[in-house]
Amino acid sequence: MPELSDGDDDDDVDDEEQWQWMEEDSQPVTCLFCDRLLSSVNATLQHCTAEHQVNIVDLIRNYNLDDYGYIKMINFIRSTIHDYIHFLCSEDFLQPVLQDDPLLQTGTESSLYILSTG
Repeated sequence: MPELSDGDDDDDVDDEEQWQWMEEDSQPVTCLFCDRLLSSVNATLQHCTAEHQVNIVDLIRNYNLDDYGYIKMINFIRSTIHDYIHFLCSEDFLQPVLQDDPLLQTGTESSLYILSTG
């Protein structure tokens, strides 16, 4: 496995070769956002972009993540997605937090219309 770096570009070629070796001899990878098992890291990244509209490579670039930032991001997504799924399946959040909340009274179609015209 390529060693974590401190951001120096000196060993980029060696690291890239090590990552390519890992890609060729990769294990199945579970998607970050669903239970789908994919054949490689590359297949998983492509799946996340196509099926979940989350481009992990763009996130790494946009937030200038180093190796540690990347590890934190992957672990954060993996640890919070299960909470999100629980949130969608649970009826715990049907009780309003604010009485007569206008956001709850508009519904999704009205909200989407406001966002699209807005």
